[in-house]
Amino acid sequence: MKKNHKLLFAFCLLISFNSCEKEAVNDYEINSKNTQITDVYSRAKAQTQTSDSEALENNMQWVAYMTAQILIKDVNATNQFMSRYNSGMINNDYSIIRLSELLNNQQTNQSFRDAFENEFVIFNGEAHNPCENQGKPKLRPTPPPCNPTPCALPNEDIFEIYVDYLISEHCLEIYVSGGLDLLQNIMSSAHPLNTTNINAGFEHFNLNECLVNEVTIDGNGVGNLYSNLIVVRPYREIHECDYLQFPNIPDFSQFPY
Repeated sequence: MKKNHKLLFAFCLLISFNSCEKEAVNDYEINSKNTQITDVYSRAKAQTQTSDSEALENNMQWVAYMTAQILIKDVNATNQFMSRYNSGMINNDYSIIRLSELLNNQQTNQSFRDAFENEFVIFNGEAHNPCENQGKPKLRPTPPPCNPTPCALPNEDIFEIYVDYLISEHCLEIYVSGGLDLLQNIMSSAHPLNTTNINAGFEHFNLNECLVNEVTIDGNGVGNLYSNLIVVRPYREIHECDYLQFPNIPDFSQFPY
């Protein structure tokens, strides 16, 4: 499954590049070739320079970001999330929720998954964004983990591929600080995939879903500075997600502390 999807992403990128190249040729024929060709090559170059760790870290940012938005917008999805939050609580200090528990399409309750897909289509440009000036992660690639589109072969569901990338090709969990108060602002961030205790994050205002500020999350402040914090991070599973490409990080739970 993992190898097939990596091949799929590479194949999709090739299709996208060839498609854009043909479009550039057509534009060439109508006297706008230079600008189009330059744009195609610069976008393709930017995509190929995105490392696996950069793609994963940014997608974790997106998962955390969209989760915070869901907790502000969707009551049914929030109820499902809070049920997992309560069952995953550890010593009343923090809670751990496996992403697969929320996005698994085999479970009876699909409220969170449906809300997650709604957020996905908004930020993937497939639906109108009610918050056109809304702050959001600006790194690349934006979800799904291949850009420009198409990211799926004919008859392939782009959202299914994205979810598969998150829960089948990667093992991700959501760390939530204890005492989550949905009447207060929510912070979202991701593990930086290095040994630093600082990473970019976002503050979501509960009274205005369109108001989001970019902030810096310091792992040393967890538990006192950030009472409403959501962090998406990997976890290791033997034979599934060994994450051997990160030998300098023995324990992903070190961010946050």
